[in-house]
Amino acid sequence: MGDYDENLVSRQLGVYGKETMGKLANMRVLIVGMRGLGAEVAKNLILAGPKRVDIYDPHKAHIRDLSSNFYISERSVLRRRRDIASLKRLAELNSYVKVRVLDEDEEDDSEIDSDDDLIRQSDEDSEEESGSGDENEASEESDADSKEESQELSGGESDKESEEEKFEEEKSEEADEAEGEASEAGEGEEEASEEDSEEENILLQEETILKYHVIVVTEIFENIEVMMELNEKCRDLKRGFILAQSLGAYGYCFVDFGEKFKCLDRTGEESKSYNIVGITKAKKAELTVYKGKPHDFGDGDHVKFSEVKGMEELNELEEPVKIRVIDKYTIELDLDTRDFEDYEIDGIISSVNVPEKIEFQNLRDSLNNPLKVGQGFFTQVDLANFGRAEQLHIGLQAILGYQLKNGRLPKNKRKEVHEVVKLSQEANKALKKLNGAFSVDKIDAGVVKLMAKFARNQITPMTSMFGGIVCQEVVKFTGKFAPLEGQWLHYDMFSALPRKHKLNRKHANSRYDDQIAIFGREFQKEIEKQKTFLVGAGALGCELLKCFALMGLGCSNKGLVAVTDNDHIELSNLNRQFLFRNRHIGKAKSTTACKEATKINKDLNTKPYSNLVSPDTENIFNDKFWESQNYIVNAVDNRKARLYIDSKCVWYKRALFDSGTLGTKANTQVVLPDLTECYGDHQDPEEESIPMCTLRNFPNQIEHCIEWARNRFGELFTDKPTNLRSFLTDREGYIEKIKKDGFDSNTLKDLKTIKDIGELSTFEECVGFAKQKFYEDYELQVNKLIELFPEDHKDSTGAPFWSGPKRFPEPIPFDAEDELHLDYIIACANLIAETLGIDQNEDKDDIARMAEEAEVEEDAFAAEIDVEGDEEAKKAAGKPEKKKPEESKEQADEIIEDLEELEDKEADDINPAEFEKDDDTNFHIDFIHAAANLRARNYKMEECDHFRSKMIAGKIIPAIATTTATIVGILCIEILKYIQKFKKISDYRNTYLNTGIGTYLQNEPGEPKKTVDVEEDPIMLTAVKACPPNWTIWDTIEIEGPLTVKNFNKEIAKVAKKHKMKVEVDMVAYGEKQFYSDTYKSDKKKERLEQTIEELYEQVIGKDLDQKAIRLEVSAANSDGDCVSMPAIKYIVG
Repeated sequence: MGDYDENLVSRQLGVYGKETMGKLANMRVLIVGMRGLGAEVAKNLILAGPKRVDIYDPHKAHIRDLSSNFYISERSVLRRRRDIASLKRLAELNSYVKVRVLDEDEEDDSEIDSDDDLIRQSDEDSEEESGSGDENEASEESDADSKEESQELSGGESDKESEEEKFEEEKSEEADEAEGEASEAGEGEEEASEEDSEEENILLQEETILKYHVIVVTEIFENIEVMMELNEKCRDLKRGFILAQSLGAYGYCFVDFGEKFKCLDRTGEESKSYNIVGITKAKKAELTVYKGKPHDFGDGDHVKFSEVKGMEELNELEEPVKIRVIDKYTIELDLDTRDFEDYEIDGIISSVNVPEKIEFQNLRDSLNNPLKVGQGFFTQVDLANFGRAEQLHIGLQAILGYQLKNGRLPKNKRKEVHEVVKLSQEANKALKKLNGAFSVDKIDAGVVKLMAKFARNQITPMTSMFGGIVCQEVVKFTGKFAPLEGQWLHYDMFSALPRKHKLNRKHANSRYDDQIAIFGREFQKEIEKQKTFLVGAGALGCELLKCFALMGLGCSNKGLVAVTDNDHIELSNLNRQFLFRNRHIGKAKSTTACKEATKINKDLNTKPYSNLVSPDTENIFNDKFWESQNYIVNAVDNRKARLYIDSKCVWYKRALFDSGTLGTKANTQVVLPDLTECYGDHQDPEEESIPMCTLRNFPNQIEHCIEWARNRFGELFTDKPTNLRSFLTDREGYIEKIKKDGFDSNTLKDLKTIKDIGELSTFEECVGFAKQKFYEDYELQVNKLIELFPEDHKDSTGAPFWSGPKRFPEPIPFDAEDELHLDYIIACANLIAETLGIDQNEDKDDIARMAEEAEVEEDAFAAEIDVEGDEEAKKAAGKPEKKKPEESKEQADEIIEDLEELEDKEADDINPAEFEKDDDTNFHIDFIHAAANLRARNYKMEECDHFRSKMIAGKIIPAIATTTATIVGILCIEILKYIQKFKKISDYRNTYLNTGIGTYLQNEPGEPKKTVDVEEDPIMLTAVKACPPNWTIWDTIEIEGPLTVKNFNKEIAKVAKKHKMKVEVDMVAYGEKQFYSDTYKSDKKKERLEQTIEELYEQVIGKDLDQKAIRLEVSAANSDGDCVSMPAIKYIVG
């Protein structure tokens, strides 16, 4: 397996796992083409960590390459090859990856062995036996007539909807097509050169192909026939081949991993396990899982069995069993159990990944007949444009055919665009004549024209999106995740194209020329003036800043990108947050991200903040700040912050562009004032919590053990040392509080632990403390549980108590020869030593000797067995036998007396641990890992590896760069629409994707929820009337101050009167603070009615009122006594 730093790629390991990461770290990849798409693929892949990435693009850098390649500098333009110009900064991304230019001399240039794991992965049989044009120019405006232009998106001669019913294509400004214009656009670079021919020879040479596992082509330097030849050679040599292009407002990706590729894990999801409570004997048996936890299986899943009693034949099955879902607790097994023994009790059913063989078509066949393999239809990204992918596919055939015929991609000229349309119609006609070939009923000429017009241009939203998708497909060569279904993905952003009739698209010899060629110069000036507030400078934030710099967003004196993030850079960030390097560790994310983004585009105007966006920072992010922004972009990963930002966007009526990622999954949400629902309208499912009774006494999954161990860490090394420090700070006060609260067995145990910690003074004593905790947790406490509930114990129904999710435990005596036991002692002893300022010791032999010699206190306090939350266990346990008060007091007095004798300890000597998951030298995860696996051993569960303990205990969110790049590209498309002032909700899209399984879905944002009258509200238990009718969260009632509460209430009544409703206000509140309530006592009520809102704010909130307006909420009732629901009140401060 290849080399990688586990801490560097910890979040990625959470997605890929160690086996895939090991394969990836051995992978060698060639990327052909270093315009925007090639640079994006290279960046994402290098961050992922293969062994080697070679890049190849012998063409000189052009100024417009700076629209999408973030690593080409202005000084490289027309002086250096694109690959060489990009090399240095790409190589800085990951020191574990060798990055080089293909045709450079290189010592490590050997071919990959034929028995290489990844090569065998692409050849199932062998495994079984062994066990664009050269310099794409700025677009020139076409000379199409207005009628034709306006029909392009409606399909021209097709029967599609009219321009008004769909969306409008701009009418083009007539451009001069004289030969003289050609030289200005770089026409001299059009024809294929000798260098190109030589370059293609390099790519087609067998010795070149044999150096790599996967070859990715992002630019077709010559023509599609050459690509087909390269593809065939890759297939013959068992190499992966990916062809992808970003062609203006359209892009595609094609994947071919050969005839006999084995996908080991289609979804990448973790195995799911459930407790069995019943299995029938039948030709197709039915299995029932424990009712407390419904299963999440799907039809066609495969499962295995363990720990089944009675029908033990299930435990011995060699092959996984296919299932069909009946309901959320019952599944049907594709298994005949009639001859099996009767099922008795227990058992675990777990999902398993079954490898599947995938047969890929070659490029030539798949281009002509793409649906032969796969699902029978293309991935439909946007169902509102169902069938678009089919049109795009034939359009691509036409563009590639044009390139084959003319030696270059088409320009945005009427004649060339029409030639592409004609080629698409001819291709479709020819395909219809072939038996079983792919075709469409009628070519949508509007779609093909938009593909052809901008085919020579690359812009960052598309290159970012496809850069993530393509890189993820490269990773899939390891066998992890399913390659693109049907081998193709087509996507367009035609819905974001300008709607204006005339645009100046002439190139300006600037870095934005490719973007100008699509959106025009006027738009470029507009985007440069935008004021954007970016919240978060992590993975999403870095990608967004890159895109903003490339697009020119905020790149003028009138524009600005304000960025805030209160976090600092850590090692684990570098794997995804590509603007950061090792030298930046410890520095503020926002400041560093802004500084690095200006290296991409020196004109980017940024202002970094290092503050949370929260109620506590409203003096910084105040009225003036929010009102100065054109829109807000959310790049934070916690719901609380997102809800607060969402509320501010609603209050200030600012658009919000939100995105989030989780592993290979991601989503975007567009929130537009008065037009769409807001982020807060959707309630995320609450994180599933583990009942405390399960954690303490009845764990049945390794996650339960890890959570228990994490809690134990907090108790031993944070809570108890903190309590000891509190005692040493105020001895009398602490003892007084203990006596006041009273004593039970748990309090006595805690008090004794504090005393024991305080008495430690040598490392040998710390080892004794660790051994004592080992005894208490893994022997004493377990014996007490068994004493309360013996193995043959019955519940109140007479059924075995230890069944279903309850696993019968067994105690573990300490054994210094057991490595896991010793790991626990080492970690525990060193942690408590560090807490007390005692010199640490990591010598295993020395610590083993100390542990052997240490004595344990066998009659130590054991905490009461707490079965609260488990009704059956509660019944079975009966009432616990409690100590007599005098006994508890006597024991407590003894402990307190010992505590008071601690004379050699000072409060400043105690340093409670602060849990840190990413430092492998601090023993934090070491302790949790050992403690969790020992508990798993108590309950006879499968133990886990160190990394899994770290992921669960540290609540590490799995994350990869590819997902981030993909979703950010898509989000930027929506931002482009907003800057162009698109007004209809149907213009915008929310997105959900899963790059792991190739799911890409877009839909129209939801409308804001309207508040309407209800006859009986389920919470208020009375009728509720909406005032005004159908108000939404975007509505406010504006009232100008200064006003007393009495006059404020009158103003509310006036508003209601306009809607023919008589109301009386019974409560006025600011957030959770009441300014007035009808329930106040008479004197207070009278006093509050005469106070102004301004006075009450300062009195109740406790700070000066420095806002222009505040949000108030009122509760009111009408003359019938019904509750009246009203929007928030925007009170203008007087």
